Amino acid sequence: MTTMPDKKIDAIAYNHLNLPNAFVLPRNQSLSYTYRADGVKIAKRNMIGSPKASTVVTDYLDGFQYSQKTDNGLIGSREAMDSDFAFEREAFEVDEVIELRTAPPTLEIFPTLEGFY
Repeated sequence: MTTMPDKKIDAIAYNHLNLPNAFVLPRNQSLSYTYRADGVKIAKRNMIGSPKASTVVTDYLDGFQYSQKTDNGLIGSREAMDSDFAFEREAFEVDEVIELRTAPPTLEIFPTLEGFY
């Protein structure tokens, strides 16, 4: 099978193990997989738009998935950039007069289940 029009896949390429390793999707999207020698999937690369747009790389290691998104040259929203870091805020706030002042210290407690038996 080299195409799947019902799933909107324009082309499928296979490697020497007869596993799909490259998909061509509409609107300049492509999807590629990397496998180990025994056929276990170790990486997925999803390119959205032209090569200068954004790329999502997912690594598979021992049952865990590690995903990394890179925006090559595109300007994203401030909220999208801030959501990459868990519970981190800026240490300084900037006024309109370009005057730096420190942010007020606030105590934030996030309850977890660690230590409860």
